[in-house]
Amino acid sequence: MALAWRFGASATVDAFRISVLVVLVGQQLFVLLPNVIVPVFAAYRAKRAESEAWEAALSAANLLVVPPAVLALIVFVRPEPVVHLLGPGLDREGARSAVFFVRWFMVACVPLVWSGIIAGVLAAYDIFWLPAASQLLGNMVLVGMIVLFGRDWGGTSLVVGVLIASCASWALFLARLAALMHDVGVRPTGWFSARHPGVGQALRLGLPVLGAVLIGQWTAAVINRVLSHLEVGTLATFGYAWKMGQMVSLFPGALAAVLLPRFAESWHSSREGEFRETCTKALRMALFLALPTTCVFFVLRRPIVMLLFERGEFAAEAGEAVARLFGLLLLGAPGLVAFVYIQKMFYAVQAMWVPFWTQLGVAVLWTVLAPAVAARFAADGVALMCAALTWISCGALLVLLHRMYASLSMKELAVFSAKVGPLAVISASLGGQGANVIQRFSGSGTWSLTVTVAAGVGLASVIFYGVAVRWGFPEALESQRYLHWQRSAMRSRLQSALHR
Repeated sequence: MALAWRFGASATVDAFRISVLVVLVGQQLFVLLPNVIVPVFAAYRAKRAESEAWEAALSAANLLVVPPAVLALIVFVRPEPVVHLLGPGLDREGARSAVFFVRWFMVACVPLVWSGIIAGVLAAYDIFWLPAASQLLGNMVLVGMIVLFGRDWGGTSLVVGVLIASCASWALFLARLAALMHDVGVRPTGWFSARHPGVGQALRLGLPVLGAVLIGQWTAAVINRVLSHLEVGTLATFGYAWKMGQMVSLFPGALAAVLLPRFAESWHSSREGEFRETCTKALRMALFLALPTTCVFFVLRRPIVMLLFERGEFAAEAGEAVARLFGLLLLGAPGLVAFVYIQKMFYAVQAMWVPFWTQLGVAVLWTVLAPAVAARFAADGVALMCAALTWISCGALLVLLHRMYASLSMKELAVFSAKVGPLAVISASLGGQGANVIQRFSGSGTWSLTVTVAAGVGLASVIFYGVAVRWGFPEALESQRYLHWQRSAMRSRLQSALHR
């Protein structure tokens, strides 16, 4: 939103979308490295050797940070080849800005990688709030730099914001790690033990994870390369739509990160069928959250874009393009959520190479097909291709997981999806009709759009949740019990405070 307000769909934002891929490598490692550390911790805990797990995790952190540091130094000296690889079609102004961005953004990757290892250690102790808090802190810093200095500093405000954000997040993780070590009374004897068996295990598990990150970024690079040959602003509008699409997977994705230790623990459990039961319930909950959210966002995509972006330097024509691309990308959102959950299940059983080979096959398809699709159908075709390949990769992983580990009840999931899917579509349609009625009377101002979107989302949510409770969906009933518990706890705290 801050980018759209200050820079619109300009060549500067095109360059930013190209260059931010190098930061996304660090962010993806930040997200995926806990998938390496948590299974290692679970295995050592099963053997009552927690101090060994700490030594392995910290040693792996110090080893894994070396390659990104070396790569950052190389890119800092010679950023031009990276810019040519990621955005060969940028105009002169965009290419010049991209060189400046890439040089400094690569430096921000190093603290992100280290923070990812720490996040894995914290996740092993059920501490999940810190990644979200660090992300919020980083976003606040970047937004503050854009709002306060974007007009005068231009692209420099983005560079300074990204660097400060990554270093601030790193400091936050280090402080929480030190506090956790003090709380659990762990003092590892080694901080750089390359010969520790746990380090070797972590590195073996981390290799396919690193490969998956690089493949994912190669796919993003292919998309950016083909879009960079289209008219100025196409990369920017596609980037805005892509970010909006992530709103659908935000909460289910956070829940998947929380569930990873549960997947690992149930895999090592002695109770028969526990892993199958845990995975099936988790995937049901993922679909229960993702399907209605996807449908209501699809129905309300135009007023949402107007509310979030259309101000300042952001033109109405760009808003139309973002809304259209957002709708096409949403077609693959439930598949993306399911893919993330199934990927976590493979990581829990330490079968890291299966998601890697699946993503490699998708990357090959992108490399072969994307140039022709972009040349024939422009950005719309690329967005539709994103949705289609997401479902293909999700289906491949689902079949492999079921055949290799029999960890999902496929019939139960099929029946559940057949009930939830139509309910989500009908609820979203009714919510959209209600929002249209309100918009006719309220207009198109910021507050009017806020009321319109809130009313549409609220009506769709009430219909979906009410019917789901009526039909006795376990996910809806569990949510109802949780809300009742939260309300009772809040009432008790309020009464206690008034009593004091």
